Amino acid sequence: MNINIKERKFLIQFGRRVAAVRRGKTFTQEKLGILSTIGEAAVSRLERGLANPTLVTLKRICDVLDVDIEELFPA
Repeated sequence: MNINIKERKFLIQFGRRVAAVRRGKTFTQEKLGILSTIGEAAVSRLERGLANPTLVTLKRICDVLDVDIEELFPA
């Protein structure tokens, strides 16, 4: 994945937001990975800003965490 510095920072902020929401729901990475069918390793990569998730992946995560997609994006 070829991304620039601004995009990398965005992915890191996004990942931190996902992690914060997940922890607020008292989910482990493993639980979110299983329930969203993306796997624990994928959740870990996403939360560290190392993954650029698809819209389908975002939908699955939102459904499991019971949040609107807007809540996952940094302000």
